[in-house]
Amino acid sequence: MNNIYWKNATPEQHIAWDYVYGIADALGAVAITPLFYQGAITAAEFETYSVNKLYLALQMNLAGVGASIMQSHGEWIFYDEANAINYNTENQIEVWNDTGAAYNILANDLCIKNIYFSRVAGAARAVYIKFIGYRLDITP
Repeated sequence: MNNIYWKNATPEQHIAWDYVYGIADALGAVAITPLFYQGAITAAEFETYSVNKLYLALQMNLAGVGASIMQSHGEWIFYDEANAINYNTENQIEVWNDTGAAYNILANDLCIKNIYFSRVAGAARAVYIKFIGYRLDITP
């Protein structure tokens, strides 16, 4: 945080950084790694909980694919350092399916800024993630 890359950070980014770094510092020694990931959410490190990591996303894009009859099709759940639900968000729309003569749920893309989490879980058909931020590796 205290380097050239943070000189143009927004006030929100500074507040988020101070909060997350305080949590991580209280849990143990911290190694900070800038992280950019763009690709499939399946098998990505973001889905697996570990007591030794936290993420601070400066920007995160999440996307699903296809339509479903399930509710919460566009739901994303973020967990905190204790693996408890910290934040839950949905972005979906109902679309009419002429073939099935029923409404289907279509997930819309999300863009979330300045959020911290230990892992993220997506509803069915969650396929894509773009993460720009930091991973904090904690060694208690």
